[in-house]
Order: sequence, then structure tokens, then C-alpha cells
Amino acid sequence: MTNGNKPGPNRRITVAFFISSLGDGGAQKQFALLANELSRRDDVRLIVVRNLPGIHDHLLDEDRMDCRWLGASGNYDPRIITRLRRVLRDERVDVLFSWLQAADVPAFFARSLHPSTAWVLAERDSAYPKNWRFVLRDWLGVRADAIVANSEAGAEYWGRRGYRGRHAVISNIVTPSQDAGEASSAGQHTALFVGRLEPQKNVITTVQALCVAVSRNARWRFSLVGQGSQLPVLKGIVEDAGVSSAIEFVGFTHEVDSVMRRFRFLVSMSLHEGLPNVLLEAITRGLIPIVSRIPEHEAVLGPNYPFYVNEYGDASSIAEMLEIASVSPLANSSSLAHARGLVASMAPGLVADEYIKLFQSLGAVDASVIVDG
Repeated sequence: MTNGNKPGPNRRITVAFFISSLGDGGAQKQFALLANELSRRDDVRLIVVRNLPGIHDHLLDEDRMDCRWLGASGNYDPRIITRLRRVLRDERVDVLFSWLQAADVPAFFARSLHPSTAWVLAERDSAYPKNWRFVLRDWLGVRADAIVANSEAGAEYWGRRGYRGRHAVISNIVTPSQDAGEASSAGQHTALFVGRLEPQKNVITTVQALCVAVSRNARWRFSLVGQGSQLPVLKGIVEDAGVSSAIEFVGFTHEVDSVMRRFRFLVSMSLHEGLPNVLLEAITRGLIPIVSRIPEHEAVLGPNYPFYVNEYGDASSIAEMLEIASVSPLANSSSLAHARGLVASMAPGLVADEYIKLFQSLGAVDASVIVDG
């Protein structure tokens, strides 16, 4: 079946981005960066569809795009499907681009009701818990017309699930620091964690390691920026270790740039990632990463980076690497050459070009891909 919406040479492609909300997370910030960049182009008409408000809503340049609210009561309200389908029909949407799990499942059903629209699923991670929400997403996601991941590991995730359709790996957008070129006030024994305080980020072992590092060297000072379900447990670990004066829980902040300037190191012991946005931001701001050796970190830093932690499930090993890095002559910008070369390819315009190429390639949609079996 040919896509009746296929844009001709004189018509801009119409893309509807659908995200449940712009909540806390690097993937949500990336959504805003990409939407803003695409809104500046003449070859795409952008519609941003959201269901619920989020703390990152202010990042969207809404004056330059067509923003729609579905107004359903939650992520599992069935009215999302019919309201999203109405947008696809009324606005003659060429491509529906769903972002994160809460958007992917209703996007499948909305597109099923309007098969002339192509459906692109965004993959922003590389592993998920085994619960019904993600099992359902896997089952429906293999029916997408295209899957775009921000890492090779994310693309491989869908390959293991039998996806044989069109796919692409397109990098995150990395923007320069507003403080670029200013002197850092970081001390030698200062390290920062930025991210959701959730199991994926390996935060319990990370905080245990920070406590060990302080017990071995009282000069260390750490801050954790973010919020999440494990915050009470983490605070308890710090209090029990008697090092509350050295480890600060900042919570969520919009001022990550200014916070980063006070630290020398970034600590990230994630179990898995997509393309780690915080790591990329830290590199542009001059921090030296101390990270778990996972494929997603190696893709950014290169195989020979000196400050990987191999045993990132062991607090003592993490603490040992913190101390090694604090006195190492390799803890300087030269160790980040591989990463900075990668970051240069992540300029907003270059990344947007890749997305436009993908969208424009989706001119024909076979209706059989949305039929069960």
C-alpha cells in the first residue's frame, strides 16, 4: 500500500513527535533539543504531541512548533489512542515518531487506525526489566516501519527481538557549555554524579563506593544531582557511614552547567545506557569521567580510556579507581581525544540532517506490517 501522505517535491514532510511527558531524564532533554532543531528547518513541519506536563517543558521552543496536548488522565488512558489518531488524520501526518515506552504502545494502535502514516520508534536504551510493559512494547515495536537508536547497543536490542525492518543509529545532540572557556573552580578530590537515582544507574553500589573513598581519604567531596526511588536508601547508606558532610544530595536542578563547573570528575557506574547524555555533556564541560566498562561508555570514550572500572558491582574497586584518577597524570583533556572527536559529529544541525533523511525515506508503508501475525 502506498502512503497517501507521501510528500511531493514542494511539500514539507509533516512529522508528529509523541512523548507522554517531558519528565526528568536525559532522553527527555534530547527530545527537546531535537524538536527545537527541527523546528528551525524549512523542510519539515513539526507537531509535538504530549499527554502530561513535565519538568522539562520549558526546554521546548514552543513558539516555533505546533504543540498539542492530548489531555488524557494518565499514560494508560485509552483515549490517548483515539486522540492521537485524530491528530494523524486531521494534520495529514507523514511520520509518527514515538519517544519512550509510554508513547510507543499507544502509537502502535493510533497508527493502526491510520495506516497511511509511517511509524518510527525511538530506542534510547539497550536493556529493560522483564515486566509486562516492556514485553508488550517489544511485541508491538517489531511492527514499526523504522527504529532509530542512539547507540549500536540499542539497535542490537531490536535485532535480538527479530526486528528486520528499516533501522538507523543516530547520535545524540551535544550542545556546548554556556560556561565554555571559563576557568573551573573544581578541586582535585571532587566528583559528581548526575542522573536518575534508579537501579539502572547502579546508584547503591556507587554511593557505597563514595563512602569508602571518603573513609580512605577525607579530602573527597561528592555531590549527587537527580531524584528517584532509591534516594531514601542512599541517604541511609551515607548517614550510617558517618560521611554526610562529604556527600551531598542536590536533588533535581535546571542548573547542571553551573554545578559541573565545581567538580573535576564525573562518576557513572551505569549497568546499561543508550548513548549516555550526561557523559557527553560532562566531556564538553571538561570533567574527567570515571565510568563502568560497559559497551555504551566504551563507544564514547574509546577502548583505551584509562579510567574504566571493570568490577563496577564492587564498591571497593570503584573507590580505588577514584583515588587512582585523583593522582594520575592521565586525568587531563588528552585522555578525552576519542570522545571529543565523537562529540564534534553531534552538532545539532548534523544530527537533524540524519533524522530528516530517515523521515524522507519513509514514503511507502505496507499495511501488512500492522496486522498481527
